[in-house]
Amino acid sequence: SVEHCVQLTKATAQLMVERGTFRGPTISAALGMLEHPAEVPAYAFEKISSVVDDAQRAHTLALRTKVRHVCSTDAGTPFNPHGSAALELARMVAWGMRPLDAMIAGTSSGAELLRLRDVGVVSSGALADLVLYDGNPVDDIELLQRPRTVWKEGQVVAGRIPR
Repeated sequence: SVEHCVQLTKATAQLMVERGTFRGPTISAALGMLEHPAEVPAYAFEKISSVVDDAQRAHTLALRTKVRHVCSTDAGTPFNPHGSAALELARMVAWGMRPLDAMIAGTSSGAELLRLRDVGVVSSGALADLVLYDGNPVDDIELLQRPRTVWKEGQVVAGRIPR
């Protein structure tokens, strides 16, 4: 996989498609700092500001070229805490990805990249790691940030089973 992938060219995107290389846009690492300018050193803010437009252009090119995506966050960087993958998926959608494709990037594509079978899919024999939402995330990707019930290996670990 290629993370960030900010300086993407059409030729490189095509090569990624041909080789089955995944792209992890890692949008939250940059946007987190841009959203907190008073708390970021001036040199870092200037550097991040200079690449965000390139990052968005690269994202658009990758989508147009049909590069496969995974969710990547650089979690632990400033203003980008662990557990915020749903925000990264929403940002991928804000930059032009279809919500369903973002959800695939956050589930089965990541599992495929890591060569994990029976993970990231809903199928017979797969681990029952599931999430229930009040609504359809295909219609509102922001719902991914508000799960109603979470199952891990078939057991409810957060929320309740709806009646």
